[in-house]
Amino acid sequence: MSRREAHQAKPRQESNTPGSQVVSLTARIEMLSYQTSFDIEKGTGNVPVSVSPFPQSGFQTALESMRKVFKSSLCFSDLVAVAKQGARLGGIVVPKAMVGLATVSSILVKAVLLKAGIPMVAKFEGILQIKNRRPARFVDLIEYTGSSLDPAEIFIAGKMTRVSPAVKKGNGSVLASFWELPGLARPEVEFLPKLKVEIVVPDEAVPQALNAITTSTRTGEIGDGKIFVLPVDNAVRVRTGEEGDNAV
Repeated sequence: MSRREAHQAKPRQESNTPGSQVVSLTARIEMLSYQTSFDIEKGTGNVPVSVSPFPQSGFQTALESMRKVFKSSLCFSDLVAVAKQGARLGGIVVPKAMVGLATVSSILVKAVLLKAGIPMVAKFEGILQIKNRRPARFVDLIEYTGSSLDPAEIFIAGKMTRVSPAVKKGNGSVLASFWELPGLARPEVEFLPKLKVEIVVPDEAVPQALNAITTSTRTGEIGDGKIFVLPVDNAVRVRTGEEGDNAV
């Protein structure tokens, strides 16, 4: 399987000489960032994608494997696009007897920050060690400007990742990118908009609800939020007129 960075509207362009391939790799990241029109608040617009061609005969098997990866939250996004042979996907024509699978590229982070006035520089592609389902450290790095090839392609060709163990047991290694941004921008980058969620449950279900919310949303970082438990005197379902527990 190979991977190609592309965009919904523009084809990938490469040069034939090794020296210019280095330029085209970093330049392509910048180009895709500037061409991205995604609006993070509206959830609409063009996004940069990575396109991988799969043999038609093995696509369903590959899709099942990817589904497990998506559920493990190791992917940047669980949004995908699929195209048959001859169709264009992310500006790339899917080869004969192949199926194209497009996944959202991490370049989207750079694009969103760029539109917010925060510069972000791609420095390395590497192998990120996963321990207990959390990122631990980079065990291998290749600098973008020091390679005539896409570093991700080098790691994939060398079979240096251990994605399946990371998905199944929470311990393994995956591809990841290393980016740099101004230190002064850190508070703005790390800020997450607050979201207020209100739910109503029967009294006996309160402990289970609290446990489900805290275990699924806790990151250990400042900003995880707070939970307030308040009594509800009554509830009325407007459509049917039901009250009390029947309306919950």
